[in-house]
Amino acid sequence: MLSNTASTGILNNATFRQNAINAGLPANFFVANPDVLGTINNNTAQGTLPGTSFRTNIGGSKYSALQIEMRRRLAGGLQAQANYTFGHQYVTSGSAALTNGLSFFTFRRPQYYLRNSGDPGDITHAFKLNLVYDLPFGEARRIGADGGVRDRIVGGWQIGASTIARSGRLIDLGNLRLVGMTRAELEKIFDLRVDAAGRKVWMLPQDVIDQTIAAFSVSATSPTGYAGAPPTGRYLAPANGPDCIEVDSGARYGQCASQSLVVTGPMFRQTDLRVSKRTRVAGRTDFELAIEMLNAFNQPNFVPVGGVATNTAVGNNINNYEVTTLTGTNTSRQIQLVTRFNW
Repeated sequence: MLSNTASTGILNNATFRQNAINAGLPANFFVANPDVLGTINNNTAQGTLPGTSFRTNIGGSKYSALQIEMRRRLAGGLQAQANYTFGHQYVTSGSAALTNGLSFFTFRRPQYYLRNSGDPGDITHAFKLNLVYDLPFGEARRIGADGGVRDRIVGGWQIGASTIARSGRLIDLGNLRLVGMTRAELEKIFDLRVDAAGRKVWMLPQDVIDQTIAAFSVSATSPTGYAGAPPTGRYLAPANGPDCIEVDSGARYGQCASQSLVVTGPMFRQTDLRVSKRTRVAGRTDFELAIEMLNAFNQPNFVPVGGVATNTAVGNNINNYEVTTLTGTNTSRQIQLVTRFNW
Protein backbone atom coordinates (compact mmCIF):
# COMPACT_ATOMS: atom_id res chain seq x y z
CA MET A 1 0.00 0.00 0.00
CA LEU A 2 1.28 3.45 -0.86
CA SER A 3 0.75 6.75 0.84
CA ASN A 4 -1.32 8.45 -1.83
CA THR A 5 -4.11 5.89 -2.07
CA ALA A 6 -6.79 7.89 -0.34
CA SER A 7 -9.10 5.08 0.71
CA THR A 8 -6.81 2.14 1.45
CA GLY A 9 -3.27 3.44 1.68
CA ILE A 10 -0.80 3.66 4.54
CA LEU A 11 -1.78 7.27 5.18
CA ASN A 12 -5.39 6.32 5.73
CA ASN A 13 -5.14 3.03 7.61
CA ALA A 14 -3.42 2.64 10.97
CA THR A 15 -3.59 -1.17 10.71
CA PHE A 16 -1.68 -1.17 7.43
CA ARG A 17 0.95 1.13 8.91
CA GLN A 18 1.38 -1.15 11.92
CA ASN A 19 1.61 -4.23 9.70
CA ALA A 20 4.35 -2.56 7.70
CA ILE A 21 6.28 -1.77 10.88
CA ASN A 22 5.83 -5.35 12.10
CA ALA A 23 7.23 -6.53 8.76
CA GLY A 24 10.42 -4.60 9.46
CA LEU A 25 9.82 -1.42 7.47
CA PRO A 26 10.70 1.90 9.12
CA ALA A 27 7.78 4.03 10.26
CA ASN A 28 8.67 6.79 7.81
CA PHE A 29 9.04 4.52 4.80
CA PHE A 30 5.84 5.74 3.16
CA VAL A 31 5.21 9.13 4.75
CA ALA A 32 7.37 11.69 6.49
CA ASN A 33 6.74 12.43 10.19
CA PRO A 34 4.41 9.49 10.85
CA ASP A 35 4.16 10.35 14.55
CA VAL A 36 2.18 13.52 13.80
CA LEU A 37 -0.52 11.84 11.74
CA GLY A 38 -3.91 13.07 12.84
CA THR A 39 -7.17 13.94 11.19
CA ILE A 40 -7.56 16.93 8.93
CA ASN A 41 -10.31 18.17 6.65
CA ASN A 42 -8.71 18.54 3.25
CA ASN A 43 -11.11 20.39 0.97
CA THR A 44 -10.26 18.60 -2.24
CA ALA A 45 -11.99 16.42 -4.74
CA GLN A 46 -11.09 13.40 -2.61
CA GLY A 47 -12.84 14.73 0.46
CA THR A 48 -11.55 14.26 4.00
CA LEU A 49 -8.08 12.76 4.24
CA PRO A 50 -6.37 11.71 7.46
CA GLY A 51 -2.88 12.79 8.35
CA THR A 52 -0.81 15.92 8.24
CA SER A 53 -1.40 18.34 5.39
CA PHE A 54 1.80 18.74 3.37
CA ARG A 55 2.15 21.75 1.08
CA THR A 56 5.16 21.66 -1.20
CA ASN A 57 6.29 22.96 -4.56
CA ILE A 58 6.62 19.53 -6.14
CA GLY A 59 4.52 20.34 -9.19
CA GLY A 60 6.18 22.13 -12.07
CA SER A 61 6.26 22.64 -15.79
CA LYS A 62 8.69 23.62 -18.51
CA TYR A 63 8.15 24.83 -22.06
CA SER A 64 10.57 25.08 -24.97
CA ALA A 65 9.65 26.41 -28.39
CA LEU A 66 10.98 27.67 -31.70
CA GLN A 67 9.01 30.42 -33.44
CA ILE A 68 9.39 31.75 -36.98
CA GLU A 69 7.46 34.81 -38.16
CA MET A 70 7.35 36.44 -41.57
CA ARG A 71 5.73 39.80 -42.34
CA ARG A 72 5.09 41.63 -45.57
CA ARG A 73 4.37 45.32 -45.28
CA LEU A 74 1.65 46.78 -47.49
CA ALA A 75 3.09 46.90 -51.00
CA GLY A 76 1.36 46.39 -54.32
CA GLY A 77 -1.90 46.09 -52.42
CA LEU A 78 -0.78 43.00 -50.47
CA GLN A 79 -0.16 42.79 -46.73
CA ALA A 80 0.51 39.44 -45.04
CA GLN A 81 1.79 37.89 -41.82
CA ALA A 82 2.65 34.22 -41.21
CA ASN A 83 3.74 32.49 -38.02
CA TYR A 84 4.95 28.96 -37.26
CA THR A 85 5.60 27.61 -33.77
CA PHE A 86 7.19 24.31 -32.76
CA GLY A 87 7.07 23.60 -29.04
CA HIS A 88 7.00 21.06 -26.23
CA GLN A 89 5.50 21.53 -22.79
CA TYR A 90 6.15 19.15 -19.91
CA VAL A 91 4.57 18.97 -16.47
CA THR A 92 5.53 16.85 -13.50
CA SER A 93 3.29 14.00 -12.48
CA GLY A 94 2.28 15.98 -9.38
CA SER A 95 1.32 19.08 -11.33
CA ALA A 96 -2.13 20.62 -11.11
CA ALA A 97 -2.53 20.08 -14.86
CA LEU A 98 -2.65 16.34 -14.27
CA THR A 99 -3.86 15.64 -10.76
CA ASN A 100 -5.71 18.77 -9.64
CA GLY A 101 -2.75 19.66 -7.44
CA LEU A 102 -3.25 16.77 -5.00
CA SER A 103 -0.40 14.28 -4.85
CA PHE A 104 1.60 12.64 -2.06
CA PHE A 105 5.23 11.87 -2.82
CA THR A 106 7.92 10.20 -0.78
CA PHE A 107 11.68 10.32 -0.96
CA ARG A 108 11.55 6.93 -2.67
CA ARG A 109 8.90 7.78 -5.22
CA PRO A 110 10.22 9.75 -8.21
CA GLN A 111 8.36 12.41 -10.12
CA TYR A 112 7.93 12.06 -13.84
CA TYR A 113 7.91 14.77 -16.47
CA LEU A 114 4.99 14.11 -18.79
CA ARG A 115 3.83 15.84 -21.96
CA ASN A 116 1.11 18.26 -20.92
CA SER A 117 -2.24 16.84 -22.02
CA GLY A 118 -4.32 19.52 -20.31
CA ASP A 119 -6.47 22.16 -21.99
CA PRO A 120 -5.17 23.21 -24.46
CA GLY A 121 -2.06 21.32 -23.38
CA ASP A 122 1.00 20.75 -25.51
CA ILE A 123 0.40 21.79 -29.13
CA THR A 124 3.48 20.62 -31.03
CA HIS A 125 2.97 22.45 -34.34
CA ALA A 126 0.95 25.60 -35.05
CA PHE A 127 0.75 27.68 -38.25
CA LYS A 128 -1.18 30.95 -38.63
CA LEU A 129 -1.62 33.17 -41.69
CA ASN A 130 -3.35 36.53 -42.11
CA LEU A 131 -3.43 38.43 -45.39
CA VAL A 132 -5.27 41.33 -47.03
CA TYR A 133 -5.14 42.03 -50.76
CA ASP A 134 -6.54 45.11 -52.54
CA LEU A 135 -7.41 44.14 -56.10
CA PRO A 136 -5.57 46.33 -58.67
CA PHE A 137 -8.70 47.91 -60.13
CA GLY A 138 -10.00 51.46 -59.88
CA GLU A 139 -8.61 54.84 -58.98
CA ALA A 140 -4.89 54.88 -58.07
CA ARG A 141 -4.62 51.28 -59.28
CA ARG A 142 -2.99 49.72 -62.34
CA ILE A 143 -6.27 48.86 -64.08
CA GLY A 144 -9.33 51.04 -64.63
CA ALA A 145 -7.89 54.21 -63.14
CA ASP A 146 -10.17 56.52 -65.14
CA GLY A 147 -12.31 57.46 -62.16
CA GLY A 148 -15.98 58.24 -62.48
CA VAL A 149 -18.55 55.50 -62.92
CA ARG A 150 -15.99 52.86 -63.92
CA ASP A 151 -14.11 53.35 -60.66
CA ARG A 152 -17.30 52.95 -58.66
CA ILE A 153 -17.95 49.61 -60.38
CA VAL A 154 -14.55 47.93 -60.56
CA GLY A 155 -12.62 49.74 -57.82
CA GLY A 156 -12.49 49.27 -54.07
CA TRP A 157 -12.46 45.44 -54.01
CA GLN A 158 -10.55 43.76 -51.19
CA ILE A 159 -9.98 40.10 -50.23
CA GLY A 160 -8.93 38.97 -46.76
CA ALA A 161 -8.09 35.57 -45.30
CA SER A 162 -7.22 34.24 -41.87
CA THR A 163 -6.26 30.61 -41.39
CA ILE A 164 -4.91 28.42 -38.63
CA ALA A 165 -3.66 24.85 -38.76
CA ARG A 166 -2.19 23.06 -35.76
CA SER A 167 -1.39 19.55 -34.72
CA GLY A 168 -3.90 17.84 -32.49
CA ARG A 169 -3.89 18.27 -28.76
CA LEU A 170 -2.19 15.56 -26.74
CA ILE A 171 -4.56 13.02 -25.25
CA ASP A 172 -3.51 11.08 -22.16
CA LEU A 173 -5.40 7.80 -22.26
CA GLY A 174 -4.08 6.96 -18.81
CA ASN A 175 -2.19 4.10 -17.24
CA LEU A 176 -2.91 1.39 -19.82
CA ARG A 177 -1.19 -1.64 -21.32
CA LEU A 178 -0.68 -1.95 -25.07
CA VAL A 179 -1.35 -5.43 -26.43
CA GLY A 180 -0.63 -6.44 -30.01
CA MET A 181 0.71 -3.04 -31.05
CA THR A 182 3.38 -0.49 -30.21
CA ARG A 183 2.93 3.11 -29.15
CA ALA A 184 3.89 4.25 -32.66
CA GLU A 185 1.26 1.97 -34.19
CA LEU A 186 -1.36 3.32 -31.79
CA GLU A 187 -0.45 6.87 -32.88
CA LYS A 188 -1.17 5.95 -36.50
CA ILE A 189 -4.60 4.45 -35.84
CA PHE A 190 -5.71 7.06 -33.26
CA ASP A 191 -7.67 9.11 -35.77
CA LEU A 192 -11.20 9.99 -36.77
CA ARG A 193 -13.24 7.26 -38.43
CA VAL A 194 -16.64 8.02 -39.93
CA ASP A 195 -19.25 5.29 -39.90
CA ALA A 196 -21.22 6.14 -43.04
CA ALA A 197 -23.94 3.60 -42.27
CA GLY A 198 -24.60 4.72 -38.71
CA ARG A 199 -23.60 8.35 -39.39
CA LYS A 200 -21.34 8.38 -36.34
CA VAL A 201 -17.72 9.40 -35.77
CA TRP A 202 -15.33 7.11 -33.89
CA MET A 203 -11.78 7.53 -32.70
CA LEU A 204 -10.27 4.05 -33.20
CA PRO A 205 -10.65 1.12 -35.63
CA GLN A 206 -13.58 -1.14 -34.85
CA ASP A 207 -11.45 -4.17 -33.99
CA VAL A 208 -9.47 -2.19 -31.41
CA ILE A 209 -12.69 -0.88 -29.86
CA ASP A 210 -14.28 -4.33 -29.65
CA GLN A 211 -11.24 -6.03 -28.13
CA THR A 212 -10.58 -3.16 -25.69
CA ILE A 213 -14.14 -3.41 -24.41
CA ALA A 214 -13.58 -7.15 -23.94
CA ALA A 215 -10.34 -6.47 -22.04
CA PHE A 216 -12.09 -4.09 -19.64
CA SER A 217 -15.07 -6.41 -19.11
CA VAL A 218 -13.52 -8.42 -16.29
CA SER A 219 -15.22 -10.87 -13.96
CA ALA A 220 -14.03 -12.29 -10.65
CA THR A 221 -16.21 -15.40 -11.02
CA SER A 222 -15.37 -16.33 -14.62
CA PRO A 223 -12.72 -19.04 -15.22
CA THR A 224 -11.04 -16.79 -17.80
CA GLY A 225 -11.31 -13.63 -15.73
CA TYR A 226 -13.46 -11.96 -18.38
CA ALA A 227 -17.22 -11.47 -18.51
CA GLY A 228 -17.28 -12.57 -22.15
CA ALA A 229 -14.79 -13.95 -24.62
CA PRO A 230 -11.16 -13.08 -23.81
CA PRO A 231 -9.70 -10.27 -25.96
CA THR A 232 -7.51 -11.12 -28.94
CA GLY A 233 -5.47 -9.21 -31.49
CA ARG A 234 -4.63 -5.58 -30.76
CA TYR A 235 -6.27 -3.70 -27.91
CA LEU A 236 -5.80 -1.50 -24.84
CA ALA A 237 -5.94 -3.25 -21.49
CA PRO A 238 -6.10 -2.17 -17.84
CA ALA A 239 -2.85 -1.79 -15.93
CA ASN A 240 -3.66 -4.83 -13.81
CA GLY A 241 -3.36 -8.21 -15.48
CA PRO A 242 -2.67 -11.89 -14.77
CA ASP A 243 1.07 -11.25 -14.55
CA CYS A 244 1.13 -7.90 -12.72
CA ILE A 245 -1.01 -6.18 -10.10
CA GLU A 246 -0.70 -2.51 -9.16
CA VAL A 247 -1.87 -1.23 -5.81
CA ASP A 248 -3.32 1.91 -7.38
CA SER A 249 -3.49 1.62 -11.17
CA GLY A 250 -4.59 5.25 -11.53
CA ALA A 251 -1.62 6.75 -9.71
CA ARG A 252 0.81 6.64 -12.70
CA TYR A 253 3.79 5.28 -10.78
CA GLY A 254 3.57 1.50 -11.22
CA GLN A 255 5.48 -0.59 -13.72
CA CYS A 256 2.66 -2.84 -14.94
CA ALA A 257 1.58 -0.44 -17.67
CA SER A 258 2.59 2.73 -19.48
CA GLN A 259 1.96 5.11 -16.53
CA SER A 260 0.93 7.75 -19.06
CA LEU A 261 -0.16 6.72 -22.56
CA VAL A 262 -0.13 9.97 -24.54
CA VAL A 263 -1.22 10.15 -28.18
CA THR A 264 -1.91 13.03 -30.56
CA GLY A 265 -5.46 13.88 -31.49
CA PRO A 266 -6.71 14.97 -34.94
CA MET A 267 -5.42 18.16 -36.55
CA PHE A 268 -7.29 21.45 -36.02
CA ARG A 269 -7.92 23.53 -39.16
CA GLN A 270 -10.05 26.59 -39.79
CA THR A 271 -10.09 29.34 -42.42
CA ASP A 272 -12.09 32.58 -42.48
CA LEU A 273 -12.54 34.56 -45.72
CA ARG A 274 -13.74 38.10 -46.36
CA VAL A 275 -14.62 39.89 -49.61
CA SER A 276 -15.55 43.57 -49.51
CA LYS A 277 -16.43 46.36 -51.95
CA ARG A 278 -15.93 49.98 -50.99
CA THR A 279 -17.63 52.65 -53.13
CA ARG A 280 -16.91 56.35 -52.81
CA VAL A 281 -20.09 58.39 -52.44
CA ALA A 282 -18.95 62.00 -52.31
CA GLY A 283 -15.88 63.71 -50.95
CA ARG A 284 -14.42 61.61 -48.14
CA THR A 285 -17.53 59.51 -47.59
CA ASP A 286 -17.87 55.95 -48.83
CA PHE A 287 -20.12 52.91 -48.50
CA GLU A 288 -18.76 49.41 -47.84
CA LEU A 289 -20.48 46.08 -48.41
CA ALA A 290 -18.73 42.88 -47.28
CA ILE A 291 -19.45 39.18 -47.11
CA GLU A 292 -17.65 37.18 -44.42
CA MET A 293 -17.41 33.40 -44.42
CA LEU A 294 -16.38 32.04 -41.03
CA ASN A 295 -14.99 28.51 -41.24
CA ALA A 296 -15.32 28.94 -44.99
CA PHE A 297 -14.47 25.34 -45.90
CA ASN A 298 -16.85 23.94 -43.26
CA GLN A 299 -14.10 21.88 -41.62
CA PRO A 300 -15.35 20.04 -38.51
CA ASN A 301 -12.89 19.95 -35.63
CA PHE A 302 -13.75 17.20 -33.17
CA VAL A 303 -12.73 16.81 -29.54
CA PRO A 304 -11.14 13.32 -29.48
CA VAL A 305 -12.07 10.72 -26.90
CA GLY A 306 -10.03 11.07 -23.74
CA GLY A 307 -10.05 14.83 -24.18
CA VAL A 308 -11.94 17.65 -22.52
CA ALA A 309 -15.67 18.43 -22.52
CA THR A 310 -17.99 15.42 -22.45
CA ASN A 311 -15.76 12.86 -24.12
CA THR A 312 -14.18 10.30 -21.81
CA ALA A 313 -11.34 7.83 -21.90
CA VAL A 314 -11.47 4.23 -23.00
CA GLY A 315 -13.19 1.47 -21.06
CA ASN A 316 -15.93 -1.13 -21.46
CA ASN A 317 -18.59 1.35 -22.62
CA ILE A 318 -19.02 1.69 -26.39
CA ASN A 319 -20.09 5.34 -25.96
CA ASN A 320 -16.58 6.18 -24.72
CA TYR A 321 -15.23 5.70 -28.24
CA GLU A 322 -17.79 7.83 -30.06
CA VAL A 323 -16.76 11.39 -30.92
CA THR A 324 -19.67 13.73 -30.19
CA THR A 325 -18.20 17.16 -29.41
CA LEU A 326 -16.96 19.88 -31.75
CA THR A 327 -14.39 22.52 -30.85
CA GLY A 328 -13.54 25.93 -32.30
CA THR A 329 -15.03 29.41 -32.45
CA ASN A 330 -17.25 28.48 -35.40
CA THR A 331 -17.92 24.75 -35.49
CA SER A 332 -19.69 25.02 -38.88
CA ARG A 333 -19.65 27.46 -41.78
CA GLN A 334 -21.30 30.80 -41.07
CA ILE A 335 -21.87 33.47 -43.71
CA GLN A 336 -22.70 37.04 -42.75
CA LEU A 337 -23.22 40.32 -44.62
CA VAL A 338 -21.69 43.53 -43.30
CA THR A 339 -22.58 47.07 -44.38
CA ARG A 340 -20.73 50.18 -43.30
CA PHE A 341 -20.95 53.89 -44.09
CA ASN A 342 -17.75 55.86 -43.48
CA TRP A 343 -17.44 59.61 -43.29
